[in-house]
Amino acid sequence: MKIALLMLSHEDESGSVQNVFMPLSIGVIGEFLKLNYKEGDLEIELFKRPSKFEAYLKTTTPDVVMFGNYMWNEELNLYYASRLKHQFDNCLVVMGGPNISVNLDGKEIFLKQNPQVDILVEGDGEIVSLEILKQYKADDYSIAQTKRSRIMNCFAYDHATDDFMCGDVEDTRIGVGKTSLDEIPSPYISGAMDVFFEDNAIPLLESNRGCPYACTYCQQGTKYFSKVRFFDGSRIGDEIVYIAKKKEELGLNMSIIEFTDPNFGMYKQDLDVFEGIRKSQDLYDFPKQVWCSTGKSQANRILTHAKMLKPDSIMIRAAMQSMNPETLKQVERKNLDISVFEEFSNDGVETYSDVMLGLPLETTETYISGILELIDSNIDEFSMPQTLVLKGTPMEATEYLNKFDIRTLNRVIPECTGVYGEEKTPIFEFEQMIMHTSTMDFDGYLQARKFALIVMIFHNTRMLKNIYRYLDHKGIKRSVLLDGIFRASLTSQSFAPVYEGFLQLVQMELLETMELPEGVDLEELTANKVYKFLSVALMNHRLALLEMVQDALAHSAVSMSKVERDFFIEMLNDAFFQVSEHEAETVKKTLISPISSAFDSEYYECFLSDFQQERISNLKDLYPKSEDRENKLPYHLRPSNMIKTIRFA
Repeated sequence: MKIALLMLSHEDESGSVQNVFMPLSIGVIGEFLKLNYKEGDLEIELFKRPSKFEAYLKTTTPDVVMFGNYMWNEELNLYYASRLKHQFDNCLVVMGGPNISVNLDGKEIFLKQNPQVDILVEGDGEIVSLEILKQYKADDYSIAQTKRSRIMNCFAYDHATDDFMCGDVEDTRIGVGKTSLDEIPSPYISGAMDVFFEDNAIPLLESNRGCPYACTYCQQGTKYFSKVRFFDGSRIGDEIVYIAKKKEELGLNMSIIEFTDPNFGMYKQDLDVFEGIRKSQDLYDFPKQVWCSTGKSQANRILTHAKMLKPDSIMIRAAMQSMNPETLKQVERKNLDISVFEEFSNDGVETYSDVMLGLPLETTETYISGILELIDSNIDEFSMPQTLVLKGTPMEATEYLNKFDIRTLNRVIPECTGVYGEEKTPIFEFEQMIMHTSTMDFDGYLQARKFALIVMIFHNTRMLKNIYRYLDHKGIKRSVLLDGIFRASLTSQSFAPVYEGFLQLVQMELLETMELPEGVDLEELTANKVYKFLSVALMNHRLALLEMVQDALAHSAVSMSKVERDFFIEMLNDAFFQVSEHEAETVKKTLISPISSAFDSEYYECFLSDFQQERISNLKDLYPKSEDRENKLPYHLRPSNMIKTIRFA
């Protein structure tokens, strides 16, 4: 039996793919099927690139194609499912993954509207995929009969009879009861994932499954995911060593791994995982960075684990989502105590937090005040995602939406677009973004978006890092400064064009339907608006930024003399750079007495780091136009490197 397992990612004409990660989930399912299918031989192929799947279809007639369905590839999946049904009469099309409605009528509507999908699967895919293959073989490859077999946790629709068919709900989670996650062979060590190394993709790793929390906006917030199951830690270490060796063998420029665990580092079992990471770091100097979402409790354990790794290789990412107690109650969210971030900071561990815009009972005021509170806890960087109504979440339920007057508009997902097939069919992915609730109207939403831009420009770039340090020395809250800058921005005439352009694009991207307006500039529509205007502000409105900082520093609550203010403004001005210029020279200036004693230093040096110079040089090669280089700068440097490096000595 010929099986194709797909986690498709949008791919542009140059060959760049939207999803930069290795498709771990289909690799794991493939290994499980190879081990457990006893009814005959399986030929399993894994695909991420549409172009490679296109080539496969020219030489192979698949018996079964299984799609991993995510919000960022659903339309792409449906396009290729249609292609399969037109090209192969007897190809069974199966779709699973997290992007499946929790509502029974939602599943029925989806299948009714998409006859190219034969079976929809809910929950973990390994055991159910195996049962589908067994049943399909037993039914002598009859799609109609297999659909009517009502396989556990599967849904199908008969368009001839208008029948919606549901299999029994059974617990098919591996690691629950007598089964073990370690029964699944590693797709890395088996070599199944080798095909994806050529893209310099970031390896995804999974040390556990499940989440004990019930956040209503999350696809792991249902009871189904409440049981946490663990892989053996030594297995993870072996996988990382395999990846490191493969990287050296192929001469790849890989430095990052990412864990999919929703609460990485907070369990006792994670000790073995961190030991495995450190072993690879010592032997192969890999990985240099570990991306993850750390746990919502056991802060001391998380810190202990993080300190086992090489310095600066892990950022503690704690998704706080909201600081409003009423909001946290309604979304059934538990946060780390914010005091732990100060502990992390004192130990030299960088911290990163998500704060979501558009959650129930959040107001513009509580959203802003929550971020300011976290800034006082030494959070180094914020992601400020807008809340989406995702399929498969408790929030998706109609009663939930009505209760909190949640309204959404459609937005094209950035980079999740492409043109496919000989007929050059354009495919776009959309997300349902919350822009109105019972406690935040659209004007409040826009005000919060302004604040998010200010946080990106002044905080995430680390522009204020040294001023924060001086305020700490004087016992003044950091939030006083950022709040002052935001207030200054609202009345600044010189900054007004930044807000005007930003809000124009923010409102333009919100669509009533899942159709693009005629004549729209797709690149402009899907661009990261915050990144775009971060670059616009830094490259074209520096005087306005300095004036806003000056205004905030002059506020009585900051308690800073004019001499001190002028010094910091001069230092910030030194830190700006132009991508069109060669600025490798180091600026060195003597510190004035009150600041010198606070920093225990005599001077500061301001320069472009080797990393910054390398990335800027690459930009000049990639983009001939200065405007294009500036627009792409945040993607290549990341916000934390958007100003020069400042070092005190």
